[in-house]
Amino acid sequence: VWLDPERTSPYRFFQYWLNTADGDAGRYLRLFTLLGREEIEGLEEAARDRPHLRPMQRVLAEDITRRVHGETEASRARKASEALFGGDLRELRPGEIEEIFADVPSSSLAAEHLAGDGIALPVLVTDVALAPSRAAARRAIGQGGLYLNGERITAAGFRVRSENVLHGQFVVLRRGKKSYHLVRVEN
Repeated sequence: VWLDPERTSPYRFFQYWLNTADGDAGRYLRLFTLLGREEIEGLEEAARDRPHLRPMQRVLAEDITRRVHGETEASRARKASEALFGGDLRELRPGEIEEIFADVPSSSLAAEHLAGDGIALPVLVTDVALAPSRAAARRAIGQGGLYLNGERITAAGFRVRSENVLHGQFVVLRRGKKSYHLVRVEN
């Protein structure tokens, strides 16, 4: 991780600290933030009570990112992180979407495939190898495990159309909790 935004973007910087191991978070709060001992001990207690919320890592990421990259960039990084994990992807700028999904599998799709009736979601999911078959894609949809641009899709007959494209450029698919695929829509 670099302090230079040209080498490590504010989002990646934020994610680096957010992904700190539980065992290191308290030590990093002491080393890299200006928080007092009582505040840090309170965060450690909160982490023991509700470790899944990762309170130490959130404070660590926000504090360091704000001091290194500024309030605006820290806020954008936090919003991008929230959008990725259940928020509204439409709030992200195209560059943020590119950055967030830079390391996930991606493919291209001609915009004409999404015109009119569009393309059936199980077909698209299979074409990008997010599911091994259309039947598996339909099962994932039926079980509530398939997302389009962060929104759960439950209708097996759902069709991806032009209006589902983010910023006229992207469709973000997710199967389960962590299997993402970025579709770049080309005109």
